[in-house]
Amino acid sequence: MAMTLSEIEAGIKLLSLQEKKHVLQSLLSEVVDAKLDLRDLLTIEAMEDIDNGNFVEHQDVLAWANSLGTASPLPLPVPKKK
Repeated sequence: MAMTLSEIEAGIKLLSLQEKKHVLQSLLSEVVDAKLDLRDLLTIEAMEDIDNGNFVEHQDVLAWANSLGTASPLPLPVPKKK
């Protein structure tokens, strides 16, 4: 059964300062690891898209970006299958 927020808060109040620091360091480490895992997954996904020819050409992005703020901005470029 999951703990309620008030149960967690009560448990934290019982910890020493050193124990609280250890808990925070552990949580921070887990967050950093999770972010790195997500970054790895997103990089792999992006590389698979490129391998499958699913990407926007650099010159199309530049043309779109340069058109922003003009009287006739270009539509957002879309990936073109190669």
